[in-house]
Amino acid sequence: MRQFSKYAAIIMFGVGIAWLSGCSREKDPVSSDPPSQPKDIEWVKTAGPNAGAVFCLAFDSAGNLFAGTDSGVYKSLDKGQNWAPFTTGLPGNAVYALSVDANDRVYAGLDASGLFRSPAGSDTWVNVGPANRSVWKIAFNAAGHIFAATSGGLYRSTDQAAAWTPANNGLSDSLVLSLAISASGEIFAGSSLKGVFRSSDNGNNWSQTGLPIGAILALAIDGEGRLFAGTLGAGLYFSTNRGTSWSWALPANGFHATVVYDVAVNSDDFLFACGHGDGVYRSADHGVNWEEKNANLTSKIVRCLELDRDERLFAGSDSGFVYYTFNPTAIPPADPGDVR
Repeated sequence: MRQFSKYAAIIMFGVGIAWLSGCSREKDPVSSDPPSQPKDIEWVKTAGPNAGAVFCLAFDSAGNLFAGTDSGVYKSLDKGQNWAPFTTGLPGNAVYALSVDANDRVYAGLDASGLFRSPAGSDTWVNVGPANRSVWKIAFNAAGHIFAATSGGLYRSTDQAAAWTPANNGLSDSLVLSLAISASGEIFAGSSLKGVFRSSDNGNNWSQTGLPIGAILALAIDGEGRLFAGTLGAGLYFSTNRGTSWSWALPANGFHATVVYDVAVNSDDFLFACGHGDGVYRSADHGVNWEEKNANLTSKIVRCLELDRDERLFAGSDSGFVYYTFNPTAIPPADPGDVR
């Protein structure tokens, strides 16, 4: 099926790792009593988009939610209560990456079709390259340069996607799956076979970090500069020294996922990770100790995580549905109020 094409491609490039093998909450009867506060994180299933596995999520500055699925992009103006196709101009391929720039232009990375862009407020997409590549991650630096992790290495545009150039000097793996850019502008790239690479000169040159294992499906950086790497088959690693050395998120400390699809960090440096069959984990101490946070999360294959502007956590699942949770920082969480 097309929803597995991304990882089938990884296996074709030599990563021979086998796969490890929802419903919304019932509404209470109408009552004049105030709602009770949940004892801990609870997930709520949204109304969709129900269009194949949800690989990626993004929000624009107005709070509109975009979901990249096995059959294109879907858009919700009300945090998932209603969804509509957002596919005019797209070829119909699976969408593996979504990102929104400072001008609210939405970028979508597609399987074997390159990068597409939709201007703020537009209902259509235009291909902006790089051509004939699968794009698995999109990142912007402070200068507005665009970086695309693709099946043919890393590409960079310094002119708002008018032109693209390869940025692979020292990047010895041509299959780039993940990206993260630090506050200081350092770029980290996760590869399919050779782990994490680092560039301190805007992608002109790369060096391999102390984590040489692949494949790296997710990279994230917290507010104190800690770097996190989610892998296909080897769990989650974190580094406090820009990737020079790494520590492993130990099963003894509550982290049991071996396939880690995504990692997210909120403004309080709470860390969230999702995986294949394990749902969502949370760490309140920078990745040392973990707890599973899966109450009412009926689909445990979670592909992506995204925080909205109010720091509610959203999760895209293989079931085709997006879930959201209450304030994921408070213990117990605060009353969610109106999600619209």
